[in-house]
Formats: sequence, structure tokens, C-alpha cells
Amino acid sequence: MSGSYDAATRSFDVDEGDIGNANVGVALSGSMDFSGSDVRFRAGVAGTSMSAETLKRLWPVFVARNVRDWFLEHLISGTVKRLVIAINAPLNTLKPSGPPIPDDGLALDAVATNCVIRLVQDLPALRDADLNVHVVGRDAKIALNEATVDLPSGRTLIVSSEFAVADFEKTEPSARISIHLSGLTSGALELLATDRIRTLLGPLSIRPTTVRGTITAQATLAFPLNNREISNQLNYAATAQVSNLVIDRFRGEEIEADTLQIDATTNSYKVTGLARINHVPTKLNIVGELPFPGRSN
Repeated sequence: MSGSYDAATRSFDVDEGDIGNANVGVALSGSMDFSGSDVRFRAGVAGTSMSAETLKRLWPVFVARNVRDWFLEHLISGTVKRLVIAINAPLNTLKPSGPPIPDDGLALDAVATNCVIRLVQDLPALRDADLNVHVVGRDAKIALNEATVDLPSGRTLIVSSEFAVADFEKTEPSARISIHLSGLTSGALELLATDRIRTLLGPLSIRPTTVRGTITAQATLAFPLNNREISNQLNYAATAQVSNLVIDRFRGEEIEADTLQIDATTNSYKVTGLARINHVPTKLNIVGELPFPGRSN
């Protein structure tokens, strides 16, 4: 690492620096400008291939703190292919008690592959995920492409997701997750039957073992980022298309449908489509309310 201090401009500059070993290489440069009333900190960091554990150790604690904390808890493993961090902001905006960092004061980009990540505690982890992280100012966006969810029965689901946090420097920032899911309908029912989701939606009246067919679903969830108990603060909207559905036994009836549409929000659901109940054609238009334990209304 090499640097210099210019007494005339009251600036300390690091022209170039390298941190690395056989498994990781990081190049950095930066400066501290003491000429103004607020010290200005500038830094550039670029990293080559490294493990997710190395990224966790290298991610500065003052850079996107809430997003960093989420990563430390939820990212289990993976390989980081690229990491670029650029900072140009007053030093006091990087302190936990300081003013907000300017919109153009921070940029972070990272690309990782073969990641294992657990989006929600007590739900199955996502594996083989390609991960893209993009942070600008106080906003963060994390995208996962075509990850696989392994369920206890051996069924699998394919999931893509985008996780976004606006103004993560708030005391209680809000997070939004958009999810796209596809696979066997029985696998989706098995996921919905897990303890974590059952506390939100209530018990299912259809057993996964009695269902055949495929599903494609999209959902958007909004909740506080730093609150582990989100049951009474979660809002969501979801839509699903179920194809080639066969339910062997549902309240003593056999149900078949080429295509069904399911729409759900935090408080209600709707099922529409053409079906056959015991081989008799039937037009479905079912509307109901969803229980939500812990919510006052």
C-alpha cells in the first residue's frame, strides 16, 4: 500500500493498495480531505473471486449497515465473482448516529454464483442461486435468479426473487420481496404447510400427497427489515396459475381442472376457472377471507 499527505490541501491519499492471498485479491484506493468543515472520505474497492464468507469479512461495517447485517444472517455460502465499492461522502454520514449518506455518496455492486441463501428464517434455503447486489445511496436491491428450493419430501421448486430496501438507514427500514415460483403444485402446498407459513395463512385443508399438476406463481411481500416477528406487519399480494390439476380427495370429491387462477392478498383469496367435480363441469368463482394470527383486525 502506498500513500501520501499533502499539507497544502490537507489531504491524505492512498494511491493504490492490495489485500490478498491465494484465494482472494482486493485492490483499493482512497483519500481523506480535511480542508472543509466536514472531513470528506473517498474510497474505491474492487475485488476478484472470493467466497461469501470472505465477502462478509471484507464488507465494511459502515457501508449499508442494515443490508450488511441482513447478508451476515441470511447468506450461507457462495462464490463472489465481482465486488466494486465506491464511496464519496462526508465522513460523519458513515457513522451510525450521523446524518444520511448523500444519494450519490455510495455505490456497491456485487455478483455471486452458486449461492445458498435463506430468505426467511425457518423456511427451506435456496441453493444454486445467482446473486446480484446493487446499492446506490441509501437504496439497495438484491436479485436472485432461478434458485432451487429442496423440500423435506424430495420435491423441488424453482424460485427467482428480488429483494429491495428503500432508505436502509432508517431506524426501521421497510423491505419488499418479489418472488416468482414454479414447480409441482404438491411442492407449493408442501411449502405452504410449513410451520412458518401456516402461522400466517392458517392450516391447509388439502394434503400435498393428494394433488397433481404444476403451478406458476408470483408474489410481492412488504415487511419491516429488522423485525423478526413480522406476522402482524406483513402485507402481501399473490397470483398463481395452476395447470393440469387433479385433487384425488377433497372433502370426498375428486376435482380436475385444466387451468385455475388463484389471487390472494393479506386478508382474502379468490379462485376462478373451469373445473370438473366428480367429472361434472363446474365454473368456479370462490372468494374467501384468510386468517392472519396476531393481526388486530
